[in-house]
Amino acid sequence: MNTLHQHLLMADTSQTDHLLDYLNSEGFPASIDADGDIVFKSEGLDYALCFDQKDSHFSKVILPNVWQINEQPELNQALLLLDNINRKLKVVKGYTTKDTVWFTVELFHSDVSQLTFSLKRIIRLLAHAALIFSREMGIDKETSIMAP
Repeated sequence: MNTLHQHLLMADTSQTDHLLDYLNSEGFPASIDADGDIVFKSEGLDYALCFDQKDSHFSKVILPNVWQINEQPELNQALLLLDNINRKLKVVKGYTTKDTVWFTVELFHSDVSQLTFSLKRIIRLLAHAALIFSREMGIDKETSIMAP
């Protein structure tokens, strides 16, 4: 392994450790999973802070498995709601994968440690998106707060 590659790996580890320490100190129980992502909890919800090995200036915070989709009509309703949430909330992406709804915030940054300045806001935003989605899945579309 060349010296530059070793230096980059050490920098990534120290930045990940910094974020892990930050999350734990702010009351978000956090650990590193097998992929090297940081997984943590906030108010009973499971999040993952994922890093892109090919792009050190890109990260994403994921709130997975928000809603299980069981039937086609439920999928249709979910897609309409996700479209509205994606349009109305800043930086949130809501989507379906393998019959479940996920939310994510994707970010570009010059340094991973910069995430400490926005991480709490991102967590609140993702939880807010999930709350809107969950509430709307049970509300008649004509009275929906997400109606255009």
